Amino acid sequence: MNTHPDAPDPHHPSFLARDSVRRVFDERTGEEWRVSERDARHIPGARGTRCLVFDGEGIVRRVWRFPADWPTLPAATLLGLMDAHPLHD
Repeated sequence: MNTHPDAPDPHHPSFLARDSVRRVFDERTGEEWRVSERDARHIPGARGTRCLVFDGEGIVRRVWRFPADWPTLPAATLLGLMDAHPLHD
């Protein structure tokens, strides 16, 4: 057990809601996207407890089905998640 006073508590809500953000450039369209994993437990109508949010210029999409290793995916594969499942907002 990590007892360092600055160690995050994995059971604290702020730890569970912590965002992982990755910037991705879409070479096909020239758009840049900010992709982050979000806690969705308090979002009305949520389709899961977590989602990926793709934030581009003038558009935001949520993806409800995504692999745990999404931060390590190649850019094209990550961007393809937006089109892979019809369940996005």
